[in-house]
Amino acid sequence: MLDEEEYAHFYALYTECAAPLGEYLVQHDGHPPDAATLDEMFRPMLDEFERRTGRRDLDPKEIIRHRLADYGPACGNCGLPLRSPRASMCFECGTARVV
Repeated sequence: MLDEEEYAHFYALYTECAAPLGEYLVQHDGHPPDAATLDEMFRPMLDEFERRTGRRDLDPKEIIRHRLADYGPACGNCGLPLRSPRASMCFECGTARVV
């Protein structure tokens, strides 16, 4: 999960890496790039993520979807994060949130 500072950093990298994608789609009649081309486009972001976490096996979109502020606190029963900061119960185990 990314805290706000990490999220801002990776979101900036994501938008920078994704900028050439529009031009690519225009040049290739709307056909999306293959996995190798996408890996090359997002290499700076993936390199930075690997440097910080030791992992490289995530899709760039998945990296920015793991923003800590988008989730609630850990469930008191199973320990998984609640689906939102306002969630009233845990989706995974059904335990009501204790406020």
